[in-house]
Amino acid sequence: MRVLHIAALLSSLTVFACGGAAKKEAKAPEGDPWAGYTGKYAEPASAGASAKAEKSKPADKAEKGAEKTEEAGPHKSTATIHGESVSSIDLDTFADATRTATKGKVVSTKYLVGPKYEQLQIQMKGVAVQVIRPAANPAPDGPSIASPKARNGGVSKLESGYYDADADVVVVVTAAGKPAAQKVLGTIVKH
Repeated sequence: MRVLHIAALLSSLTVFACGGAAKKEAKAPEGDPWAGYTGKYAEPASAGASAKAEKSKPADKAEKGAEKTEEAGPHKSTATIHGESVSSIDLDTFADATRTATKGKVVSTKYLVGPKYEQLQIQMKGVAVQVIRPAANPAPDGPSIASPKARNGGVSKLESGYYDADADVVVVVTAAGKPAAQKVLGTIVKH
């Protein structure tokens, strides 16, 4: 009889252990975790409801216009150096254009990136040319660089500058005097 009790006890324990799992399966599913999967990352729970509400609201014309200008980014300068916009010219092309325009030898090149602006500088014998523009990849710990507007306002008697307010870029040439600087600037920058 004891063997029968032990067997019954084991059988009830087995049923209890398996029965719990069976009961869980027998219940209605808690919810399919993949039911709402769209192939995109999930939004945080707090942002999800507000984002859905915003998506369902129709946007007015002013909001649509603001979105388009944000996507386009900053204005590109219409002025060019060696066929490339002053807003995006790279240091090598800038140095080549300066060398060609002045028919001189490049002594040094410098590229600085600050928290807001970047500066490209070409130094030649008797001539220096700078481009200051918004930084494509700002360096928060980089050196402080004067804004193009401020640099244009500080042009000295030995310098000549071209400032494009819409694109927020400036090209400054330093030479032996203002007439020489203006001549170099006119051969480098086309606008």
